Amino acid sequence: MASSGGVFSATLQSITTTKLEELSKKRSFYEEQKSSLLAAAQLEPDHRQRLRVLAGGVKHSFSVKTTKRKRGDDNGELGTVIIGGTNDRRLEILLKNLERFLEQALYDPSISPKMLGDWEQSLHQLLHVQSLKYQYATLYGELVTE
Repeated sequence: MASSGGVFSATLQSITTTKLEELSKKRSFYEEQKSSLLAAAQLEPDHRQRLRVLAGGVKHSFSVKTTKRKRGDDNGELGTVIIGGTNDRRLEILLKNLERFLEQALYDPSISPKMLGDWEQSLHQLLHVQSLKYQYATLYGELVTE
């Protein structure tokens, strides 16, 4: 008859293994999305359009709730961010501000390429940080199993 400590340990090991497999699938899916998003953005010669593509990809990758897009509006981004749709209010506000900035950039010639580049860099940073979170979660899970 197995001791209760051995059963508990085996159960914990099984649960951890299952969670690590789920995490690995999520991580792979995210990294594939991220790679295709960055490739699509790289193909855009126009800075504003590249930002729109990146913003749409970030919204999709982070499951940010948005309003429906207008019919025929296929510029690479989803609808407008709905504040309170996720647990990451900071991300929602950043994306909402970016939407407003891109709208203004259509009509305001004072928007410099440097400003556009700064926004692009912040979106790249968001994507990179999420990759690191997956990497650290995997490392922590592996340490727990040892």
